[in-house]
Amino acid sequence: MNRILATHGNVIAADFRPRAADAVEIAVQSEILYCDHLVCLLRFRLLFQGRVIATEHVTAQQPG
Repeated sequence: MNRILATHGNVIAADFRPRAADAVEIAVQSEILYCDHLVCLLRFRLLFQGRVIATEHVTAQQPG
């Protein structure tokens, strides 16, 4: 089965739906590392098939 539906220049249209036999598990975990009335530090993890593939930290600050 061809999963490339069309190509035009540098743009490729593809069928990205997982095949029934290739079920993919993707999840996002988050946790608050620190939070007070002015600032919060959060950690986000991206998991693919149960394994961490990316970790990002985000700082959010109250305006003013």
